[in-house]
Amino acid sequence: MTEIRMQLLQKQDQGRKSSPVLALSDLELEILLEEGLEGIKEFYRQNPEHERKGSYFFGRDFSDKSREVKGKIPDSTYAENPAVIVNLREGSYTVQYNSQLDERINRKLERFKSRDNLPNADSFSRAIAREREWRKQRQLELVAYLCQEQKEYIESGNPKKLKRINQEDVAKHIGYSASTVSYITRNLTIQLPDGMVMYTRDLIPSNRIESSEGFIALQQLQQDTQYYDNILT
Repeated sequence: MTEIRMQLLQKQDQGRKSSPVLALSDLELEILLEEGLEGIKEFYRQNPEHERKGSYFFGRDFSDKSREVKGKIPDSTYAENPAVIVNLREGSYTVQYNSQLDERINRKLERFKSRDNLPNADSFSRAIAREREWRKQRQLELVAYLCQEQKEYIESGNPKKLKRINQEDVAKHIGYSASTVSYITRNLTIQLPDGMVMYTRDLIPSNRIESSEGFIALQQLQQDTQYYDNILT
């Protein structure tokens, strides 16, 4: 990525108004849409200037509901629904978003738009779709970068191959702020070429890599008693 493009992206990122949608996983967004957003009526009644833009996701009610759904989804569910699929082609990693998640969210948004008596639901659903699309593209850029940087670890499974990467390093290389990296990596699972599913955060061990090595090795030993034999051979 050129220095000029990186500066432009960082400027664009800093100029964006933070939206709760950016911090929601697709699974959390599903819950939100399923539970209903009846508060949209009162929000538009009190803030008519927002109705035409469909910007309900900046309302207090939407922010509160977004916080409520966080932490409700177990790790096992994220493992069953990886957001990004990684493939290996001619020695390089390619990434694509999980099309099944896309289809599910699109269906939920269509149902949301069809609900009776919700003012401007169509504009609001489009606003959600725009924010989600922006987040998805940043996630794909981030995963592609991390997979290339951590290729030795991904191929070997040996935690000693993990590079010292933190959020600031990632932000610098993909051209976005560290806070954006934090948002888009939250609960982000990826499926590797061998079918293994992992959290993106495991590829960003930060400066505490010595502690990370011990923790990851202990996890591996609990799952596979031959783990140490494997990494020594």
